[in-house]
Amino acid sequence: MKEIFYRITLLEPGLFTSLEGDPNSGASFPFIPGGVLRGALIHKYREKNTIDPAADAARQFFFNGKTRFLNGYPVLKKTRSRPTPLSWQREKRVHDLAKDAAAQTLEPDKQWGGVKKPFAVKAGDATVIDPERQLTIHIQRPRVPGRPKRNDGAIYRYEALAPNQVFIAAIQCDVDADAEELKKLVSDEISLGGARTGAYGRAQIELVKADELAQAETPSAAESQTTTDKLFVILESDALLRDECGQYTSDPKVVGQAIAKRLGVKDANALGALNAWMRTRFVGGFNRTWGLPLPQMMAIEMGSVFEFNLPSGNLNLSELETQGIGERRAEGFGRVAVYSPVKQTLSLKKWEYAVSGQAVDLDPESAKVAKQLVERLVRRRLDENVVAVAYALDMDADSLRRIQAAQLSRLRNIIHDELAGQRSIERIQNYLKKVMARSTPQKQFTRARVDKTRLTDWLNGILDFDTANARRADVLNVKGLPTLGMHKPEDARDALRNEYVMRFLDAALLRALKLKRDKEV
Repeated sequence: MKEIFYRITLLEPGLFTSLEGDPNSGASFPFIPGGVLRGALIHKYREKNTIDPAADAARQFFFNGKTRFLNGYPVLKKTRSRPTPLSWQREKRVHDLAKDAAAQTLEPDKQWGGVKKPFAVKAGDATVIDPERQLTIHIQRPRVPGRPKRNDGAIYRYEALAPNQVFIAAIQCDVDADAEELKKLVSDEISLGGARTGAYGRAQIELVKADELAQAETPSAAESQTTTDKLFVILESDALLRDECGQYTSDPKVVGQAIAKRLGVKDANALGALNAWMRTRFVGGFNRTWGLPLPQMMAIEMGSVFEFNLPSGNLNLSELETQGIGERRAEGFGRVAVYSPVKQTLSLKKWEYAVSGQAVDLDPESAKVAKQLVERLVRRRLDENVVAVAYALDMDADSLRRIQAAQLSRLRNIIHDELAGQRSIERIQNYLKKVMARSTPQKQFTRARVDKTRLTDWLNGILDFDTANARRADVLNVKGLPTLGMHKPEDARDALRNEYVMRFLDAALLRALKLKRDKEV
């Protein structure tokens, strides 16, 4: 068997629509489905060749599973990511640590949830990946007038994969000669996914040598087999399986039967069905030749982990991992790998995409619009941060009773004056110095507590930009926002720094006043 690895760079947004979401929207999968890639390569093949679907050669090339077109997954540096195991669980409100429920017993007194990122690369610690999205609003225009009319022109939106992102996919060929022919197709530009006439789907593909790909930390199948009496498998793509009645199912027993067949185990009951960490979703598709949608089918979602008893005898693990299980394997469905559970606590890091290819030389009007867009995005993020951080403060209501409401209101009035004027923090700092010079206000401000710190010390810590402050950093966090031309979100944030620090102090003082009044009632 030969494998062809190739890189896909999105030049335009990619719309690979899932069946989830609002009826008036199209939300893309976080990956490039193998069926989409197969269709694009079939289209390229037909430009120079004639395909007879009934001929054995054409069926072997594209249709009968002898050649399998695997999904395109995001790339971390030179490593192709894999679906995040659903057995990875994190404690509620803890986003940077996780445990593998397949190897550890989770504390029952804590609330646990899955790692809500679709892909991960484990090399020591785990880096979780969620591809960037681009949300676009569209208006349906009637064909004849070409513009919206009364009682016509529905509004819908597309949530597509953002351009300039890189994915790596693979083609597995059981016949070596087929690989040489397919390599000739993997080059130049192609069109992928939906809305291709509406500035979606243009991509660049190029071959990648297998030795250029870095391998993530994954134990071999033989090692996993000898270190435990259990067999763990993970789905590296969605799987479509039918039960004995011909219905699509997610029954772990049916999964065990399909795996036993690939392993060469005659008695499928020897595997049992011990534990499963899994989800399901409906998948469909669209046949452009017919002009019709494909039937919707329930699939077992990628990342699902199953635990079985390890049967005795020689197991054909390579057959399992190369051929997969279930239906539509030529389109990348049914990929299976032997899984080794992680025994230690995982440290999770979120990968920040360094999106390349941004326009730099913009004309004056475009540069002006880009600057406005970046500033609006930054303002919206900062407004959300102000509210979230202000209501996350640890405020001692009993200590706030000791400060007069007039003192807090006076400080808020000064902040409002500065927000309407020069937005300088020096006046606020000077007022706090005057407060500390008077005995009665000094006692009130020092007895009040915020984040278990004296109120005056807490206020000065927020206003002192020469020292690090975690709360201020949370308020001014704009990570994940895009750069447009030469305009970076960090630059817009720095220009708005004083304004939003003051807005945060105002929100914190307002919350303190409400807690004080509620305590006094």
